[in-house]
Amino acid sequence: MEGQFAENLDVTPAPSELELKTLRDLKARTNAAHKGESSIAAAPLPTTAQRRELSSRCAIEEVEGVTTLIIR
Repeated sequence: MEGQFAENLDVTPAPSELELKTLRDLKARTNAAHKGESSIAAAPLPTTAQRRELSSRCAIEEVEGVTTLIIR
């Protein structure tokens, strides 16, 4: 099978501090849930401005029951 490659490649911008914080929190919550720990503290909800920033660069996809966070 021969591979297919794009002719033009772009560099994805580095994630913002808010995106990194959000992903780290998600990872910690996921690990705690897999361990059966329910006492993990909830992070404060993001402000409207933070939600807009995240929503402009993120997308959530669900394929065959698997949810994926995509950061652009």
